[in-house]
Amino acid sequence: MRSPVIDPDRSMTMARFPDPPGAAAPPSPAAPPSSRPPRSARLLARTALRRESPALRAAFLARDSRRAADDELLAEYESASADTSVAATHPAVLSIRPAADSPAVSRLATDGALLRAALEAGHAAAHSALDACAPPP
Repeated sequence: MRSPVIDPDRSMTMARFPDPPGAAAPPSPAAPPSSRPPRSARLLARTALRRESPALRAAFLARDSRRAADDELLAEYESASADTSVAATHPAVLSIRPAADSPAVSRLATDGALLRAALEAGHAAAHSALDACAPPP
């Protein structure tokens, strides 16, 4: 029997089994998400959310597509601010992301040192992004 592999980008309930040799390669991270929600989300919507309103179930199942649309919008803002000065475009949304070498934290992480390091990385990223937008003294 194959043992599950826990995907660190997903919650602990989202275990997957390793692909057998010769299986098709998974889509690249840059590939758009499929229009169909993951099996675990569909199962959760069918069981735990069965007594909730259809609108809530639909909103739950559409999370990935909404998140992808938000990421596209943020990418447009970032490319527009790269083309012109931030003060000229003044978007209502400013995307702040930690540096690539900052620690990766899962949703269920409880390690205090890891969480502290991630908080510091986010704090530094926020300061560098917001200091660039501040008017000169």
